[in-house]
Amino acid sequence: MGKKIPILSYHKVDEAAPTRHWMTTSEFDAQMSALHSYGFRAVTLEDIRQHVRGEKGLPEEPICLTFDDGYRNFYTSAYPILKKYAFVATVFLPTDYIGTEVRRMNDWDRSPEELAFPTPHMVWPEVEELHRGGILIGAHTQTHPDLAEMLKSEPSRVASEIIASKREIESRLDVPVHFMAYPYKSSNEALEELVHEAGFHGAVIDNGNIFDTATDNWFRMNRIAILSR
Repeated sequence: MGKKIPILSYHKVDEAAPTRHWMTTSEFDAQMSALHSYGFRAVTLEDIRQHVRGEKGLPEEPICLTFDDGYRNFYTSAYPILKKYAFVATVFLPTDYIGTEVRRMNDWDRSPEELAFPTPHMVWPEVEELHRGGILIGAHTQTHPDLAEMLKSEPSRVASEIIASKREIESRLDVPVHFMAYPYKSSNEALEELVHEAGFHGAVIDNGNIFDTATDNWFRMNRIAILSR
């Protein structure tokens, strides 16, 4: 029998929320407090996979928190709040934008609204600290392209974007990477097959639905985008 698990997606958490893809720390704290009060306990995508394989149990009311793009404000703002409620999360990285010493900005973003508020990404030492703290790290391609559009114009690059992102994280953290997120909610059957062939066990996409472990597509795992009010 399958289990229905809400998978929530966030992007940026900071003191101010200039666009709907940002959330203030106070609003995020209030959401995490409410979830905890209602009995929800956070699990990672890997926890869900291991549960389906019969390798571990899940809380009575599991919820999966995911964060796209690897922004530094996850490390500085969201992570401390998650620790406050003993919550874990899954963070998806566009690996070419995760620096070693020099911090890169979100100049890949195609939204003028978001580019009006330049946002730094994490660096690898921060990612490594998150990994040690129980945060699951997933792939989000190398450069955050629209993969469905790229498949039409530069098909040879698509597999490289997917595979290289996975390998970079595995090399840095010395762990297998089983999950990825499609940039821009862009997916189709051809991309799902490429992700499967690359060795992933699942990939998430925002579509507003709750994920059913028994009946839903693991290479188009349902997520609910949480936007600022």
